[in-house]
Amino acid sequence: SLMTKMHILCPKKAPPLYLVYQFATIAPEACRVADFAGRLPIHHAAVTFGADPRVTDVLAKAYPDSLMVEDRTGLLPVNKKQQSEYAVVVLEKPGKKKKKKKKKTEHRPP
Repeated sequence: SLMTKMHILCPKKAPPLYLVYQFATIAPEACRVADFAGRLPIHHAAVTFGADPRVTDVLAKAYPDSLMVEDRTGLLPVNKKQQSEYAVVVLEKPGKKKKKKKKKTEHRPP
């Protein structure tokens, strides 16, 4: 169970697509290596908030079977993505709501 440069790159917030593409092109075998938790780079990319969805596309093209590889917890990359999106929705801090300005109306006596 190794960690490749691809494992290090993919969990970064918004990993650069061009770097992932270059790594996947030069060393596609790195997309097949699982880390200590049985996660492939695609598992990491699936949960990276703000990542370009094309990153997972590049990884899937480099190793198509990765889409069906479960990590040690039994989750597929798509399950990781769903968990991540759910966590973002549940844990996201609500933004400040803009107060609607009331229109000023003139009250003139009759």
